[in-house]
Amino acid sequence: MGIKLKNNRGSILLTTLLFCSFLMLITIELSAIFVPKIKTARDVRYSSAAIYAADSAMEYCLYVNKAGDAVEPPVMSIEGIQYFLFDPNVPTETFPPGDAVTMCAKNPLRATGRYMGVTRTLEISTPE
Repeated sequence: MGIKLKNNRGSILLTTLLFCSFLMLITIELSAIFVPKIKTARDVRYSSAAIYAADSAMEYCLYVNKAGDAVEPPVMSIEGIQYFLFDPNVPTETFPPGDAVTMCAKNPLRATGRYMGVTRTLEISTPE
């Protein structure tokens, strides 16, 4: 026949607690998998803005070198985008501020764009 338990109070509470713990564990594991992928997808947009900033600085330097004349440096239309020119002998950012004409005359020419924590760098070496 069957055994009848008289003291089974709280068994539903224990079952519910185990079930909720299991669901929470699955949620944490899935978030550990998908959060880095979401961040990477977001950084793709930021990466294109950063490369365009570096490209603008590079184009500016190429124009200054060809024309031999200083013109206004490019102005970024999106707030937060920055670009820098690097002296190959100094490992730190030197433009802006600084003498753009002098920085553009360096060989190799290296420009870095930065947007929302994403950095992209372009470098051009010209034969001397």
